[in-house]
Amino acid sequence: GALVAQLLRKAPVVAQRVRNLTVALPDSMRVAFNGSSEVPGGQGSVTISTDGRRIAWVGVAGRDAAGVRLYVRDMDSYSIAAVPGSEGAFAPVLSADGARLVYFSDAELREVNLAKFETRVLARGLVEVSGASYLEDGSIIMAASGRLSLIAPTGATKRLAPSSATDTVTRGFVNFPRPVAGEPYVVGLVRGGPLVVASVADGTNRTIRSPGSDSAALIIGAAPKVAGGRLYWLVRDVVLAAQFDANAARITSEPVAVATGVRGDILGAADFDVAADGTVVFVPGGDPAIGHLAFLDRRGGVDTLPVPPADYAGFDLSPDGQSLLTKSVSAAGITEIRVIDVAKGGAGSRMNVGAGDVSQPGWLADGRSMLVSVAPQGAGSARILRLATDGRAVPELVMAGGLDRYAVAREGRVVIAQVTATRSANRYLSSGDDTKLFASVGGGTFTELPSLRGAVSPSMTPDGRWLTYEKYSDTETEIFLERFPLDGHPVRVPGVGYEAYFSPTGDKLFYRTGSGIVQVPLTFTRDGVTFGEPTKWVTFQFADFLGRAYKISNDERVLVKLLPSTSPQGEIRVISGTR
Repeated sequence: GALVAQLLRKAPVVAQRVRNLTVALPDSMRVAFNGSSEVPGGQGSVTISTDGRRIAWVGVAGRDAAGVRLYVRDMDSYSIAAVPGSEGAFAPVLSADGARLVYFSDAELREVNLAKFETRVLARGLVEVSGASYLEDGSIIMAASGRLSLIAPTGATKRLAPSSATDTVTRGFVNFPRPVAGEPYVVGLVRGGPLVVASVADGTNRTIRSPGSDSAALIIGAAPKVAGGRLYWLVRDVVLAAQFDANAARITSEPVAVATGVRGDILGAADFDVAADGTVVFVPGGDPAIGHLAFLDRRGGVDTLPVPPADYAGFDLSPDGQSLLTKSVSAAGITEIRVIDVAKGGAGSRMNVGAGDVSQPGWLADGRSMLVSVAPQGAGSARILRLATDGRAVPELVMAGGLDRYAVAREGRVVIAQVTATRSANRYLSSGDDTKLFASVGGGTFTELPSLRGAVSPSMTPDGRWLTYEKYSDTETEIFLERFPLDGHPVRVPGVGYEAYFSPTGDKLFYRTGSGIVQVPLTFTRDGVTFGEPTKWVTFQFADFLGRAYKISNDERVLVKLLPSTSPQGEIRVISGTR
């Protein structure tokens, strides 16, 4: 947004004496950007040893993301070695001297001795993994299952437990942990939120803040790392660096740009690493927020829409499938809501919804009006509005609150709005405790559904007789179906997923997993509902944002935002002399 644009404008380019090197790769070992099947987004795929003498990366044959394995190259050599048994690898990190390499594969954390290519399994049965790294004493810190854990050289594992819930910014889950040399800390990030510094004693974490008079400003970015007393992190496609005080959890100098055109994603992963002397190794890529809109079908077909690429943060498809509502953020940080004819494409017409925090827009059943919320002065000022999409009528105030997600019965009888008191960037930052569902029946006033407080992601069958919603537990998201009007007898949907959505005909339920979309056939009877066998519908790495990250068209194709970061790349770039 505007804060990111201002930060990048202020950041001077690092002083010269910089040397650039490109490592060109054959098609058989292009750099992939894959990650855990349970957690959306990528993981860093390139790493450099602390001494700067060796690099390693996740390689893939050809231009798809199948058949990945690890490769290693010494910086003073032209030869490249494949790591035996490393198929399916992601998130590799080299040890300080480059002698060992730790990485994930499937649900395991593995370590390989690069002198003998001997591999041992350090941990099994892992879920929701998001990085691991070597500490100075040779132990490994790992982020998985919502917590940090320490793995000693002997293999003994200790799960870090914050001393107090109030000491943490979010349930203690620090993603992409990397060590701070000489200090008992790691840096990392909360997905969709700030960079943090965490104690290796108990996992307690604090947000990293800016220097100067604006001392309360948080640092937002991707995949932070510390080298030579400086913090490095990615903002859009630019690696920034600043002097860093880990004890104070603060940068102590203005950031400078040390590399541009760096691959990352919008969930906090970044494809760069830094050696102790400031040598930066990275994979080239574009701004991860800029993407195209496209339809995906079951056979793997991709139909990119004739709509300009943009920083899309939401979209909806009209009931007749002919028009789009889009939410995008301009380079100046201004949110734009547009109405676009699917067939004609182009930028469409811009809706005047006012300035402030603007939600994802949603079509109403008439196909001529929409719901959107605008908060001109913080969350307390949020109001949900109904607007005619031709822009000719004055916006109508529906109710106070911030619209998060919504559900509309196609016949128009029922509209359900999910209202969130404190809007957050994505599902990783909200437990659902601050959400309420409100229903409007037959065009009447929106009234709360008190039994569904804390429920999220509502969706309705076309006739408005069944509602699906989700509730978070400590370990997973549970999806429920319930009759509407509510009868107090919800039925849990089999399987584990989130962002459930009824098909246009109401005979299927779609929901997301970390690796795509699953569909479950539904049969409604007088006694309730029965479920068919869940099957994979579409495989896809989603671009996440507040609101639904996909829509289902009338012909059951999936409307998504294509991520630019997912394509394997044919080169690795190295910049030395950045300090």
